[in-house]
Amino acid sequence: MGGVVFELDRFELTTEAGCLLEGRWFGVRGRRFMRPTLTLSGDGRETRLLADLAHKPWGPEEGQPWEALFPGELGDGEPAEAELTVAPDISIALPIPNGQAGDGKENPRGGMETLSREIAETQREIRQSKRALAAAKTERSRAAAQMDALTAEVDELTRARDEAQHERDQTAAERDAAMSAHKAAVEEGDAARSAQERALAERDAAVAARDTAVSERDAAEAARDKALSERDASAAARETALTECRDALAARDQAISARDAAFSARDAALAARDAAASERDAAKAARQEAVAERDAIKSAREQLQSELTEEKAARGAALVMRNATVARHTGGYPPRLTGVVATVVVLAIVVVALIVIGVM
Repeated sequence: MGGVVFELDRFELTTEAGCLLEGRWFGVRGRRFMRPTLTLSGDGRETRLLADLAHKPWGPEEGQPWEALFPGELGDGEPAEAELTVAPDISIALPIPNGQAGDGKENPRGGMETLSREIAETQREIRQSKRALAAAKTERSRAAAQMDALTAEVDELTRARDEAQHERDQTAAERDAAMSAHKAAVEEGDAARSAQERALAERDAAVAARDTAVSERDAAEAARDKALSERDASAAARETALTECRDALAARDQAISARDAAFSARDAALAARDAAASERDAAKAARQEAVAERDAIKSAREQLQSELTEEKAARGAALVMRNATVARHTGGYPPRLTGVVATVVVLAIVVVALIVIGVM
């Protein structure tokens, strides 16, 4: 099966216990097995048994013992084919032990059993021989690969030697070129020293010119600093003047605001004064009307009082006259008594009149 080999060590079929399978796997390195399935076919029917979970996992190890138990009833039929499936692409056909399933007792057909064992042993030996041959081929391939690697290494060493020889010759040429370059460099050094001396003289002159320029620059910076100080002082004075101007403008605005407020207060006071004058005139007119009404009422009261006094006096006189008339007609009292009574009556009338006038 694509390089996968199963070496069968034990395969038992029992009616009661099911099937027991032992063996070794080869060529399955890195493969993973699913739950093994044993399929038995015979007498026109097929029986599928699943491996007991007691042996889980069933992952194979190269050349190590491997076993699986398939519990289940096999029935009374005699299976003719057996197939073990451990992966979707790995199915192994197994030989039926003793040609049938039994109850674990000795089979009377000993010759067939012996022949089956011999066949199984022969097949095992053939598989072992094939594995040995495959191992020998593998070893030969490995040795050939090692020989190729050694040959390649020798070639590499030869190439490295040639490259080293070439590098040595190239180094010698470079050394000669370096010596020529050194001689030329010495000559150039002498010329460079002369040029250096000229450069030093020019440098000294440049330094002197630089010092002069630095002095002039310092003087210019001092003048600039002085101008900046004067400018700052002028700016400060201008800022002070601007501040005073702003303060004066603010004071003027405040004075204008106060003047406007005073004008508003004056207008309000004039309006209040006009309103008070109008109210005063109205009050004077009302007082005059009241005084006129009072005088009219006083005149009317005095006139009524005068009329009442006159009426009372007339009534008193009439009463006196009536009393006198009554006395004259009676004639029974003495004349002196009659005069006294009349005097008392007149006095009483006068007193009553005075009281009435005082009350009014």
